[in-house]
Amino acid sequence: MSGREWLIRKGGYFYRANRAGYTTEKVSAGRYTKAEADAEAAIEPENFTVLHESEIPDAPEIEALKAEAMGRTAAVRDVLAERRRQVEGEGWTPEHDDAHANGELANAAACYALGATVSKLKWGHKSPPAIWPWRKSWWKIEGGARRMLVKAGALIIAEIERLDRRDAK
Repeated sequence: MSGREWLIRKGGYFYRANRAGYTTEKVSAGRYTKAEADAEAAIEPENFTVLHESEIPDAPEIEALKAEAMGRTAAVRDVLAERRRQVEGEGWTPEHDDAHANGELANAAACYALGATVSKLKWGHKSPPAIWPWRKSWWKIEGGARRMLVKAGALIIAEIERLDRRDAK
């Protein structure tokens, strides 16, 4: 037994392994030793909860299998979970997104997608590309290329939904 039986939850989401984002599914959650989980949770004790894997029902795993059977891959589920996290966890509501009518959401998505693929180029991925629409401090690259692509996908969804709302008026 490795002792990696502990999960970290923030709101309704679980930390993935190696700080690679969040997931709603127990099966995709990172497993940590008790000490690792406690140390990570101590960063934001008011937001993080450490749980033993036996404390979490297996229902999300069953739902994940159903979703996969309906054609939703882990990538699709993760992008949708990230979009939900942006809305519920960060407060980036449709009304907030509607205020970004100058391409900011699409530009941010493009930056994350580009950053996921060019991290070894001269400009590097620690600084955002020139088209990054917001403060440099909002450029979050933790979790590697896959996490950046998940963020890009969620931002693309936000932009498409914004356009749909605009066109429906």
